Amino acid sequence: MLAWAAQHHTVTLRLQCQQTCRFERTDSRDVESSDRVVKTTRQGGAPVEREVTVVTKVVEHVWDLALQCELQAFAGCNSDGEQCQAGTQASNARGQAAGLGPDMAFAAD
Repeated sequence: MLAWAAQHHTVTLRLQCQQTCRFERTDSRDVESSDRVVKTTRQGGAPVEREVTVVTKVVEHVWDLALQCELQAFAGCNSDGEQCQAGTQASNARGQAAGLGPDMAFAAD
């Protein structure tokens, strides 16, 4: 690239990226509230106390996300000529979301 610049050539940069998203699994668990409620009822005339807790079922969907990018440089505006790869980057992530399962339809923009 330094030679191109020294020769006053135009240098074009092209960034190409590919993103993938793949459903992995669904996890569910019960989460018990720390709040407790004491209910008093009468049974046969005698008061009976009963402790109640709220349990919430949490459903999470796990997705694997990947992104790969490549930065290319080439002399002029024609990519068929002399090229060099300026850099590449790849990253992976795992995401969790409640309510976004594999059966959800995503609209393409």
